Amino acid sequence: IDLGDTVKIATMSWTEHLPADYDDGANSIIANADIKLQAKSAPTQAELALAAWSSEKTDSGGFVIDTPNRWIQYKVNFYADKGTGTYASLRDTPVFNDISIIYLPKTEILYWSEVHE
Repeated sequence: IDLGDTVKIATMSWTEHLPADYDDGANSIIANADIKLQAKSAPTQAELALAAWSSEKTDSGGFVIDTPNRWIQYKVNFYADKGTGTYASLRDTPVFNDISIIYLPKTEILYWSEVHE
């Protein structure tokens, strides 16, 4: 994402739906699902490709990028496992709804949001 100018700080927040534990009639299923985000930033798009990803974050709103840069990229990692090593069903799959990035270039507060359907 090109933020248009070098920003001083950016915070990311998102909404998600994580499946709850349930009983399928034969077994009690621990959903064991999660969504974790990673991000990276750089002064140019070319440098962004080479930048290292941050560690995974699970706290929406607590994800802060405080290195002054113009370009930012994020990725969403989905984790879904019944705990048995088998593929999770759709019922066990976490849902990533949307992401918001609030950033401060110079003295203005700008807001960017993206909705995933």
